[in-house]
Amino acid sequence: MEKKEKQAVWLYPKTKELMVNHLKAANATSQSDFIEKAIRFYSGYLDCNSGIATEYLAHVLTSIIEGDI
Repeated sequence: MEKKEKQAVWLYPKTKELMVNHLKAANATSQSDFIEKAIRFYSGYLDCNSGIATEYLAHVLTSIIEGDI
């Protein structure tokens, strides 16, 4: 299992409010978990636009089946 590293993140107050208000909908256990999921989701979105959709879709489908999303 990969070890997490501490990162400093600067957010606008309204952005943080969005995150906090959507924690439950994202099934996130913490703000850190929400940011991790958001980065993975957005990276997958960008990959889809660049033609690398297969890996992203496989990951998303696996997460859905396993109940991680």
